[in-house]
Amino acid sequence: MGPRRFPPKSSAVNITGLDHHVLTVAEIAASAEFYERLRMRRGIFDGDRVALHFGHQKINLHQG
Repeated sequence: MGPRRFPPKSSAVNITGLDHHVLTVAEIAASAEFYERLRMRRGIFDGDRVALHFGHQKINLHQG
């Protein structure tokens, strides 16, 4: 195979940000406590769902 060819730059998609990430974890409470030690803030949304916030980023925790 020859070198991979990418479409012209003008047709590329420009991503300016992500709304959130999702981590699937074994234990939400233990995971949230761990990330709080890394200075992330725990938040609750939609009643009982847990998210971690740092700067403009958000990580939702889902139990797997």
